[in-house]
Amino acid sequence: MRWWIWVIGILMAILIAVVLVLPYGLKWYVEKNDQKLIGREVQLDDIDLNLFTGKVKLKDVTLYEPNQQDIFLQADRLGIQIAWTELFQDRIHLEEVFVQSPQLRVIQRGKQFNFDDLLALSESDSASSTNDKTYTWQIDTLWLNPGKLTYIDQLVESQLVLDSVTITIPSVSDQTTVLPAHLSFQSGEGTWSNQISLDLNHETYSLQTNIADWSLQPFTPYFTSHINLTEFDSKLGAAFSLVGSYSQTDSLALSGTFSLQDLVMTDLEQDSLLAWNELNIAIDSANTASQYYDFGNIKLTQPYLLFELTAEGDNFSRALALSQADSVVQQELQDSTEFTSPFEFLALYLYDLTQAYLSTSYVADTILIDGGSLDYTDQTLANPFKMQLSELSALATDITEQDEYADFDISSKVNGSGDLSGDLQISRSGIRNMELDLEIQNLSVNDLNAYTTHYMGHPFQQGDLFFTSKNSIEDYYLNSENNLFVTSIEVGDKSNKNALYNVPMKLAVTLLRDTKGNVDLKVPISGNLNDPDYYLGRIILKVLVNVLVKAATSPYRLMANLVGGKEEDFKNISFSPLSYQLESKQKRKLNYVAKLLKQKPALKVFLEFIPEDQETEDMIALSEVKKSYWFSQGLVSQDSTWLLQTDLTPDDSLFVAFMENSLPIIDSVTEQNFLASCRAIVEPKTIDSVQQQLWQRRQVAVDAFFSQQENISAEQWDFQALSVDSTAVDSSSYTSYQLKYQLQ
Repeated sequence: MRWWIWVIGILMAILIAVVLVLPYGLKWYVEKNDQKLIGREVQLDDIDLNLFTGKVKLKDVTLYEPNQQDIFLQADRLGIQIAWTELFQDRIHLEEVFVQSPQLRVIQRGKQFNFDDLLALSESDSASSTNDKTYTWQIDTLWLNPGKLTYIDQLVESQLVLDSVTITIPSVSDQTTVLPAHLSFQSGEGTWSNQISLDLNHETYSLQTNIADWSLQPFTPYFTSHINLTEFDSKLGAAFSLVGSYSQTDSLALSGTFSLQDLVMTDLEQDSLLAWNELNIAIDSANTASQYYDFGNIKLTQPYLLFELTAEGDNFSRALALSQADSVVQQELQDSTEFTSPFEFLALYLYDLTQAYLSTSYVADTILIDGGSLDYTDQTLANPFKMQLSELSALATDITEQDEYADFDISSKVNGSGDLSGDLQISRSGIRNMELDLEIQNLSVNDLNAYTTHYMGHPFQQGDLFFTSKNSIEDYYLNSENNLFVTSIEVGDKSNKNALYNVPMKLAVTLLRDTKGNVDLKVPISGNLNDPDYYLGRIILKVLVNVLVKAATSPYRLMANLVGGKEEDFKNISFSPLSYQLESKQKRKLNYVAKLLKQKPALKVFLEFIPEDQETEDMIALSEVKKSYWFSQGLVSQDSTWLLQTDLTPDDSLFVAFMENSLPIIDSVTEQNFLASCRAIVEPKTIDSVQQQLWQRRQVAVDAFFSQQENISAEQWDFQALSVDSTAVDSSSYTSYQLKYQLQ
């Protein structure tokens, strides 16, 4: 029997030797052939192998990148414990699978990852395998703790580090129909915990998630690849339940709460583009299969928006344009659209879901914006125009499926003194269709001085503005009816000599004011809001400026609206060449002018005339020759008439003979030189004297009409003689008064 003992002893010794030597042999083999096996460098500190318990542990494992310098994966321990005796029963039973303190670095550039070669290797091994033998399997427990994942997106130069990664999967087998798992990790002060359950039979999943203080700052590069920012951050919090199908990815149900706190977006000028204190969304139920979305309550607290216009556009457009500066990266991003980063992929997926379902099927108990503010600045002017909305609130309640529009009551303070209120109705199809009614009260008109001084050189001194606006937007096309009412408006002296328009601003406002000193204007607006140069606020103000410019440069329509008549009634008072008495036509026009002067006591009219007129001089010469002819015939005395209106023509042979005898140079009088012959007979000084008397008598008639008949103060009208070459002269009618208006 002793030899059996020796045999057993020798076999045991050999077995022990093998057990002791095998780990070193395996370690040597792996490190010697790692490049052939997987094309990468592998380092192992030690291998523990226990054939009796079936436990294998790898210590201090390091897997390098293909460049053999950078580390891809590193772990303190990798291990499995297998019930190896069950292998003879065609059963793989892993009593434990664990990874201790792993550190994994994942690098993506477009469609490429730093583990693509390993995936290709596993696919190759799978394709070359011809073993059709099947095994039953079971894993009692699988855990990973505490891990670290570093994800680097080289295209946008982002890095996300997840610490304290924990994965726990309890007992599973080939008979398992529901696979549970726990996944948690943290980043900075933020924590993220998930309970996951996969129903393998029905291809569904459920997820219970809790997120606290999760900073979005690491995701800044994904925003700056589209909009240029110097700072982006917010804290995400959530507690929600998600159920869906991984075979039908557009089918999911969600409920829970979400919050984004302390959002800040800062542009290159270190100005805050967008910020808020907190956004809370409580989702009662969101189900894409039934297309039912009950949001419960949505609340946005203390939002802030900066909107700034410059010569190049607005601050948002500028930030978007600057983000396109790196054309190489932008081209790579475009070329990588088949597979983007996980975060952009998720964002696109959620966007598609909301576009397909959410916009048409949502209900909500309340949607509230509270304590908001907006800073609007127009830097295109010499002195920037600024307007601030503060204490901004918007509230919509009881939004049901039957409501075509979500109806918001909005209110705000404007520049600290004005009160804004309104009603906003947003279509379920989105902001491309909406209705907006606004009313602003008690806003100082001085707040518009940046515009009025820029365009017309004058500031407003006083006045309170009341503004109402009714706006309808259909497919981004705006139709807007606006009314501006300003009380007790006063215009200051000109302060900008380089104003865009050189117009009498005070005259314009005087004409626009009613008897109580108020201005009431209708300002219709229309246009395409998709036009990048179309900004409603600036358009309304520009239309207002245009109204004032038109009132000053072409005030006649306003005058007609004030006192009646036609525009032409306020432009000129015409006379026939030898007429000086007021007839019905002149009296009618002067009557309208008198009504205007009575209603606007600060207004003064200048009756401008040209004292020398060729047509009038010809008629005076003809009249003087007629008078001499009739006197020679004994028909009239020399002083019996001043101007004769009776027609005498070249067809009257006696008169023509008289003219030919009166000419200083012997000549025959024809139809062509008839008037010139009259001028040759009459001395020029006589013609000038008569023409001056004509204008004097006209002035006497107008003076009498204004002062005696209409009782108008003499301070409100005056006469002004102009030269023929004056730029202010209307050459179409020299025998008329051109009416010009200005303040006294």
